[in-house]
Amino acid sequence: MLWRVPAGGPPKEQKAFLGAFQNGSWWDPALPEVQAIARGLKGRTSAQTVQNILDWFRKNIRYDASIQDDPELGQLGTILKLRYGGCHHNSGLFVTLSRAAGVPACVAHVVQLRGKSTVYTD
Repeated sequence: MLWRVPAGGPPKEQKAFLGAFQNGSWWDPALPEVQAIARGLKGRTSAQTVQNILDWFRKNIRYDASIQDDPELGQLGTILKLRYGGCHHNSGLFVTLSRAAGVPACVAHVVQLRGKSTVYTD
């Protein structure tokens, strides 16, 4: 159904997944540097926008788990400056760009301790 959703036209119940992360982290889709990238990635549909974001990632970001965050820039600023990051950098940036481009998105975190799993979304 994603291919049928016009860009910027999500259902009401998904609007919570368009703003800043609830955990107060650096991942804010309203930041000017994020908005500048997202503007060029918006497609006619949400599916086209997501594909544009994936294409941008393939050209601009590489995976490297050895990244050291710059405390002054935070995780978002670090991956945007260095153009590489670990799992949480890549997922955070993908969701942030999606939200900035009008596509509701969230990151799912799973914590497993002693065989019990807890899932958090943001």
